[in-house]
Amino acid sequence: MEENDSTTNVHPVSDSHYDTILEDEIHIPIDQVENIPKERHYLGKMDVICPSCSAYRWLDERLTKSTKKKSFFGMCCLQGKIKLPLLTPLPSAIKLLYEGKNSLARSFRKDIRSYNAANAFSSLGVSMDKRILKSRGLTSFTIHGQLSHQIGSLLPESDKSPSYSQLYIYDPHIALDCRQKRNLHLNPAILKIIQETLLESNELCKIYKGAYDVLKSANSNGGESIPIRLAYTPTTDPRRYNLPTSEDTAVIIPGDGTEPTSKRDIILHLKNNNLERISECHPLYLPSHYVLLFPTGDLGWSTDMKYWDVKNERYFTVTGKEKKNRLTQLQYFCYRLFERTTEYSALFRAGLLFQQFIVDAWASYEQNRLYWIRTHQADLRCDVYSGLTDIVTNGHNPNDIGKKFILPSTHLGSPRHMYEIYQDSMAITRYYKHPDIFMTVTANPKWPEIQNELKPGQAALDRPDLVARVFELKRKAIMHEIENRGLFGRVVAKVYTIEFQKRGLPHMHALFFLHPEDKIRTTDQVHRIVCAEFPDPIKHPALFETIKKCMVHGPCGTRNMESVCMENKVCRSRYPRENVNDTRIDVDGYPIYRRRKTGKSYHVRGHLVDNKDVVPYNPHLSEMFDCHINVEICASVRAVKYINKYIYKGHDRTTMVVGAEDDEIQQYLDARYVGPTEAAWRLYGFRIHEELPCVTRLALHLKGMHVCVFNPNDTPEQVKKKAENQKSSLTAYFDWYRKNPTTKAYTYQEFPEHFRWCKDNKKWTPRVTSAFSIGRMYFANPNSGERFYLRLLLTVVKGPSSFESLYSVDGIEHKTYREACIARGLLEDDNEWDKCLEEAVIMKTGHQVRRLFCLILTECNPSRPEILWEKNALKICDDLPYQLKTKFGIQDPSDSDVYDYGLFLMNDYLLESGKTFVYNTVADTLRSEGHIVIMVASSGIASLLLTGGRTAHSTFKIPFEVLDDSVCSVTKQTIHAELFKRAKLIIWDEVPMFCVEAVDRTLRDIREINEPFGRVTVVLGGDFKQTLPVITKETRQEIVRACLTKSHLWSGVRLLTLVKNMRLNSNDTENVKFADYLIEIGTNPKEDVELPSEIKRCKSTMDLLFKVYPNLNVEEVATETYLQEQSILSARNDDVATLNELAINQFPGELHEYLATDKAIEDDQPIENRGNSISNENMQALDPPSLPPFKLQLKVGCPIMFLRNLQPRDGLCNGTRLMVIQFATRVIEAKILNGSHAGNYVFIPRITLQPSVSETPF
Repeated sequence: MEENDSTTNVHPVSDSHYDTILEDEIHIPIDQVENIPKERHYLGKMDVICPSCSAYRWLDERLTKSTKKKSFFGMCCLQGKIKLPLLTPLPSAIKLLYEGKNSLARSFRKDIRSYNAANAFSSLGVSMDKRILKSRGLTSFTIHGQLSHQIGSLLPESDKSPSYSQLYIYDPHIALDCRQKRNLHLNPAILKIIQETLLESNELCKIYKGAYDVLKSANSNGGESIPIRLAYTPTTDPRRYNLPTSEDTAVIIPGDGTEPTSKRDIILHLKNNNLERISECHPLYLPSHYVLLFPTGDLGWSTDMKYWDVKNERYFTVTGKEKKNRLTQLQYFCYRLFERTTEYSALFRAGLLFQQFIVDAWASYEQNRLYWIRTHQADLRCDVYSGLTDIVTNGHNPNDIGKKFILPSTHLGSPRHMYEIYQDSMAITRYYKHPDIFMTVTANPKWPEIQNELKPGQAALDRPDLVARVFELKRKAIMHEIENRGLFGRVVAKVYTIEFQKRGLPHMHALFFLHPEDKIRTTDQVHRIVCAEFPDPIKHPALFETIKKCMVHGPCGTRNMESVCMENKVCRSRYPRENVNDTRIDVDGYPIYRRRKTGKSYHVRGHLVDNKDVVPYNPHLSEMFDCHINVEICASVRAVKYINKYIYKGHDRTTMVVGAEDDEIQQYLDARYVGPTEAAWRLYGFRIHEELPCVTRLALHLKGMHVCVFNPNDTPEQVKKKAENQKSSLTAYFDWYRKNPTTKAYTYQEFPEHFRWCKDNKKWTPRVTSAFSIGRMYFANPNSGERFYLRLLLTVVKGPSSFESLYSVDGIEHKTYREACIARGLLEDDNEWDKCLEEAVIMKTGHQVRRLFCLILTECNPSRPEILWEKNALKICDDLPYQLKTKFGIQDPSDSDVYDYGLFLMNDYLLESGKTFVYNTVADTLRSEGHIVIMVASSGIASLLLTGGRTAHSTFKIPFEVLDDSVCSVTKQTIHAELFKRAKLIIWDEVPMFCVEAVDRTLRDIREINEPFGRVTVVLGGDFKQTLPVITKETRQEIVRACLTKSHLWSGVRLLTLVKNMRLNSNDTENVKFADYLIEIGTNPKEDVELPSEIKRCKSTMDLLFKVYPNLNVEEVATETYLQEQSILSARNDDVATLNELAINQFPGELHEYLATDKAIEDDQPIENRGNSISNENMQALDPPSLPPFKLQLKVGCPIMFLRNLQPRDGLCNGTRLMVIQFATRVIEAKILNGSHAGNYVFIPRITLQPSVSETPF
């Protein structure tokens, strides 16, 4: 039973994921200026008592099934199932040291770790975190690597003084003198009080003296020293777990007939140089070291502890390997971390010693688990290789790895575990496109809930238990504001991880994915969610104080060069930031938040700061929760890679590379860092990671290669029978479609959205609720051969019934998965172009096939073009023998004649295609004079209206990302530069400022004349009342500044105004009225525009579609004229995608589907940087605005539009509209609908496209 979570988990639902997101209330994003909360979030006092174990709890920690009036709790005692004996009351002398106000007591509490170590029976073997030891300020007990308790022999070597347990064998006066000499900084009076109390009250003193007497007697003959062991024998009365006595701690000499020595025994020698390690499972593990926490020797956890039977008021009886009623080590420690009304615990008053104890508790528990993993490697090999495949990115088969000791992904915080949750996060990103909000929350040790519960003289650092519990409750409350109240909008998915600072404070990194209607698209939306300025200290004094103390970076820079963020005299986080009057998006897709220059500054940590130093925050959350809450907008998908590094990097530890050594467990232990708050968090069982919706991890293996679990003691026949009956999620997926062939077909990764995987019976069952899960196949490296190709097929093939069914493509059985991928167009291969030409020859002959071949050469980058020519020359030139005969009189041309003529014609095609420059673009009035005129337009559609026109981007090589100092990608030595030098006139229609200035700089440089456009005459055409230029995610002001009228070139422009609309028929009163209305929109300064009654309004997208395209779903209605006379324009790509999907579904005819071949362009990242591994489905989910979708669905007769300039002379350029004539697997035949080439037939092959850098996250 989980503790109460005030946050209602958000599970998007199948088929209507976005309609039933929130269970109670849906709010639009809160206005952050006007609607900040009126009071702080406060949990109240920790004064609610658990009715089962009397633990102090906060009301918000109650179980969800309980009420405020009748509260029940689970974490402290599992509603009474955990019942440990009360701690023995502290001896009065020790208790006085804990609570006293005199100098002796204060000195004791200040150096309590040293006093404990001076009197402990065992030593602590641990490496402290050097980062903490070298740092200034308060100290947090943080370990690096393994931790152990060790004990030496009962007598020291002759040349050494006694220590630890040896001192309890000596005369008390000698022992006290030794302690004082070894600890000169400690108060002798306190040492004496502690020693006397322990000798009187601690049972371990008597046990060790008894062991000494036995060992001395056994070795009295002067022979070789033999060891003895302290074997714990549990008492018959489980209620006496707490105190060790001679009844349950026996001193046994090996060889006396008793059971053999166990790992969990304490081995004692009379004299020995070596230290013996005490097992974490021994009940003396804690009291032997923490003598000031358990001065009477209260026993710790042991493996025989059991749950309490609440109904029958007795402890359960556990027999054999039964586990369900055993008390775990984790539950024992969690129980001890609650203060109770019924007992006095020194833990919560021990300061730094409490920190050490809590770190020790978690380290011992984790090491105990790792010991089990180490000793059960054979079992784990059957259980973890599905997870192992994710991390082995070198393409090896997991069964060939041969690790001696592996650390499975089931171990929380292991590298495999962190990598798997990274991949889960990327699966959610694939499904929802990209996150919208990135948030970091750090605990505030000054929260009143923490301060109110501290003991006198304590700081928050002394109570990691309180810090962990309060932060978890605050985390839930923050999530409630975001998810249930819709603070940022409707949340459809989330991912968060919990990490810990070196000072011990926990912090949370969270990603939120918003409903499509609530996506952040404008700067106004950004301002409603994020602020990067100081609030008004008069209007919002509480918020102002929070920002001053929690949300100011540094200060750093020239004011404070010693700041920890400074590297090479520069701040790693780029503070202080620049002053800007409005939010904008930088070239990498990250917001540059509004930080206005107000002239106001404030003193923070001894330095003056202003808005440039403020970390972005949400005023509502900061006001309400009074802590560091950094809120950032994920402006583009590209930010995902940066954000997910937090999820991938794992918890605080040194670098661990999986596979570098044979012993991954030891390597993990050597690398880990554990602090007290993290230890408390883990012992309480709080989550360190959560994702919603959940992700179902899907097995990936070749036929017969799935993992099977078996008992090594079974006979071969039994093993074979069990293996035959065991199913993986993949084989069960095939089974479903083999038995249910009429079920709606889904791909393997879509399947979990509609079916639930039952691990127990290894079956898929249909979902009966609205909940769903995102499927994720385990990763396969391209080097893994057929397994990689199998995975690629499973991402696109729907409803396969077997491994063999994936070999079949269009009725043809292929021998390998790779061949099947090629046949489906999922892989690049030169056979693709062979197939493309073969299909084109069937449709057409002559010059169209040759133009297609030229297009393949120029746009598709075949690896061996000469081989492609040799194999297809006969098909490409099949009409040329007739041409040579009729045109040139060659009656019997040889093959060489035919091929040479074909090459000659194609060379002419290549020159005409605009690959070098366009010769035939001279205006009629200047051609006779021999002048060159360059005609371009900013859009592809506009360029079609110009004779020989092309887009400005392709002609001038304008970069995708135009900055203030950008120039075009044309150098002086190219033929393009020569064209620009010889040009007499440039005509540029629909010209934007941000492009024209780049062209101006380029022409000045190429023509070597520092005058506008290098002194070439330029005609700039455009209507500035039309749609403004598209500047991605910029403010209105930035878009206006991008207009030509704001350019420095505008002053040199002579303005010629057209006064008559030649396209307008003056007799058409409706058109005249509409034209006047458009002019009014262009000149009216009002923010809102009222639509006239003549403009039709549509109730839905479907309504719009059929108003523009009536009877679209009727056969033979969509003629060329029908398609030419109407179209739907949209300002947003996502609206276009929605309309296209609706239209193609309504369009009559059989649907034909084309899939893209996606390939990541490798960077220079080392192979071990597995955070950069990109699965095919993640690439498929990307939707850059300049590329067609991964899955292109078409029908014969449907209209399509070109997005690239391929053969401008033939009308194939950006913006050309065409109608599909017929399909083949590698080529489409289409008919041009608009422009001077309307009516021409063309071939469209698959071409290589690459989006601009800013459009992709990897």
